[in-house]
Amino acid sequence: MKDVAQQDAPPGAKPAVHPVASARIPAANETMVFGRAPAAAAQPPAANQTMVFGSAMAPPAPTPSAPGSRARTQMFGTGQSPIAQVAPSKAAEVSVGLGLVEPQPVKVELPPANLPFLAQPAPPDSGFFEEEPSFLRRHRTAIIGLLALALLGGLGLRLIKRHRPTVSPEADAIHERAIALLRRDDKASKEEAVRQLEHLANSFPTFSAGKATLVTALSLQWDDALVAMQQNKMASDVLSRKITATEEKKAPFDWQNRVNDMNEQLRTLRSQAPPLKDAVDYLSKRAKNASAALQSSEDLGGVRARAVYLAVSGSDGVLPLAEKYRSLGGTDGWDVIATAEFILNGKAPPELAAKGKAALERLRASDPAFVRAYLLGARMEIQARQYDKAATLLDAAVALNPAHEAARRALAWLQDAPPGDRDRAP
Repeated sequence: MKDVAQQDAPPGAKPAVHPVASARIPAANETMVFGRAPAAAAQPPAANQTMVFGSAMAPPAPTPSAPGSRARTQMFGTGQSPIAQVAPSKAAEVSVGLGLVEPQPVKVELPPANLPFLAQPAPPDSGFFEEEPSFLRRHRTAIIGLLALALLGGLGLRLIKRHRPTVSPEADAIHERAIALLRRDDKASKEEAVRQLEHLANSFPTFSAGKATLVTALSLQWDDALVAMQQNKMASDVLSRKITATEEKKAPFDWQNRVNDMNEQLRTLRSQAPPLKDAVDYLSKRAKNASAALQSSEDLGGVRARAVYLAVSGSDGVLPLAEKYRSLGGTDGWDVIATAEFILNGKAPPELAAKGKAALERLRASDPAFVRAYLLGARMEIQARQYDKAATLLDAAVALNPAHEAARRALAWLQDAPPGDRDRAP
């Protein structure tokens, strides 16, 4: 029997060792040994196992869940398969009628490491990535980074928009001194304020508050030039009427000398008219150009500047600006000044004139050092033919600022002009 089996087996191959099991039909890759029972059903070879031609299937390696399992192999005068060895730590019971045979260690031959199926990545457990579009899967990190950058960029832009530039202490000090000079309201103080504000605009081009206050100062100068031109014309008219009346009466006895003196005064007044008109035109143009640059300015200084400019020009657009100035928190009285300027230079209804006079009274009570509130109040009283009240206000203005030449001229005119001529006051 042994000789026959050895003749049937291929050269160099040993007979396969099979465990005892129920009879079955041998597989195509299995070699039967004559006189031996068929081997038990074996699992097909794994992908990583190499078959030896003519040998039986090696028993499966022990799994972690059953480390103590033992293989039973029925031997008939032959040794173990050269590739299927039994683990050395466990004895395998061989039923050959002669006792137990100690098994040999199993030799496992691994497949080459560069097989294509080993290079394939294991499929993910979840079906999310299978359903995710391939573009998002490939560029997921880049998309997340772009979204983060967009979010940070939006926040940074909002912070930049909310950030207000730091005001230079020097610029702020110059601006405050200029406003204080404007409150004194005399000609020299306004000229000095304009000079400082122009220097401020050149030294600190981004300081918008200084540019707005420059418009306010130029508008006040423009208004003063208008009043001076009107006063010159009025004085010339009054003097002309006096000359005519004296020549008609031919009295007193030195009437001719008096007429000669008045004619000399009249020539002086008339010689002053062209420069005054030139000053009005020059300041009007400067104020207009400076105000045009502030049309989009909506801060407190910009609204104040545009309100004063429109008031001097006689536009009723000052009224909503004065209201806006108060709504923005303006409590320094410039809205009242702007409204009074409009009443004097524009066509204001009588009810607005009455409200303007009352507002000026409240401003003088709350801020007695604001000289222009006295001058504007006096001009409004002259228009209402309240000459005594006007003289009182002019006296107060001169007492607060003795250098206020416009207040002195108006007060002198009230004291010297005949009652009939007062009604023609500007």
